[in-house]
Amino acid sequence: MEKYIERIWLNPKHSPSTGAMVVFDGDIQWRSDRKAERVVFIEFSDCSGKIRLHITPEESIKDMIKKTELIAAVAKRFADHLRSTK
Repeated sequence: MEKYIERIWLNPKHSPSTGAMVVFDGDIQWRSDRKAERVVFIEFSDCSGKIRLHITPEESIKDMIKKTELIAAVAKRFADHLRSTK
């Protein structure tokens, strides 16, 4: 499987803050005596904290798609709310 990884800064370049978002999907071999396993996550971080949502063994790719679509929808609604209160 080809790895997919994307990293973006969430703050302008001149900002002293370190907010970032990372998404990843790919096979990782953690130890040489084990086979590679698929790792899928979305991570948000800033100067004081980090949140990583990842697929657990009980979840499917469809479950992760639902999570990311839900995050995107709520983030859009929140942005719309903030725009309306300027």
